[in-house]
Amino acid sequence: MFSRNTVFVWIGIILLSGMFLMGQDGWGPSGPAFVFVSSHAVDGSISFGERVGVAAADAICQAEANEYGLHGTFRAWISDDYSSPVTRFDKGGYPYKTVNGNVVADDWDDLTGGSLSHAIDREADGTLLGWGIDVWTNTLEDGTALNGSCNNWLSTDAPTGIYGEIGPTYWSYRDSASCGTNKRLYCFEQI
Repeated sequence: MFSRNTVFVWIGIILLSGMFLMGQDGWGPSGPAFVFVSSHAVDGSISFGERVGVAAADAICQAEANEYGLHGTFRAWISDDYSSPVTRFDKGGYPYKTVNGNVVADDWDDLTGGSLSHAIDREADGTLLGWGIDVWTNTLEDGTALNGSCNNWLSTDAPTGIYGEIGPTYWSYRDSASCGTNKRLYCFEQI
């Protein structure tokens, strides 16, 4: 049989486990949600295996997260004519952090409120990137779509795609570029 102390230890472990599983609304994890920049750059015709467009961008993020031991579901901060982070992302009250722990934003409202608290400047393996590296987005800082998705991320022949750059200010929308150029992706954990 178990001693009284052993029972109390098990009860404590069970209660602590529940605290880590409970979110602000009482269900699910409470964060943080990790964010990183893909190590692979892609042109405006995004493909990964059988997937194309936004689904391929999500698959790239998920594959890189899996490769480096990041658990959970990851999606790309990217928009096309049919979807955007506002329509595809979980919007919780948890903080967004780089994989090394720097707070990017306190929650969804902070993330989509303009400038970031810290640049998304790490790859999934923790490699530090310099500011100014281009990242495909077609997305305003508020998470809504713009009008420059390289024909829904299916064509290098489309006129232009909209990108952001690594840094706290123009992270989501900096300018447009030829769809034939290679740029990285922002990857966000969904909690």
